[in-house]
Amino acid sequence: MGPSELRVTKAGIYWINGGNAKPGKHDRQKEPTYVNGQPWQPEWKDGGKERGTDTSEVHAIALEPAKLQLQLIAVGDTRDASGIEKRDAIKVKLAGEELSVVIPDSQFGARWYKFVLTQNPTARPFSVGAAASTASRSGCRANS
Repeated sequence: MGPSELRVTKAGIYWINGGNAKPGKHDRQKEPTYVNGQPWQPEWKDGGKERGTDTSEVHAIALEPAKLQLQLIAVGDTRDASGIEKRDAIKVKLAGEELSVVIPDSQFGARWYKFVLTQNPTARPFSVGAAASTASRSGCRANS
């Protein structure tokens, strides 16, 4: 068992997965991560196994990781969920020059997490929503 982690670099975003199902792959699903409303289907280094420790390729998007702030919008069992279901707290920190968004989600059942990452009050917002669970499913969504 392990968390899903979204990493934000100056070159783009990528997933790091713990021992559970990978983002979007819970129960043999193929849910994309949504970035600015567009689906991104992560390519995994291990060839796409449903579960296990792995890292995805980088999805190109220009960001300044050190200047981002996170606002949690919703946590629920569907992509269009509203409200925030009580789950483990998301952990946000700088890891070197990357922003780390850890979704521990040790509770049972996959969930979508929607959040916004904003560079500064005048910058265009970068939103993300993700799904995770003990048998973790993490798809993500980002809107501008």
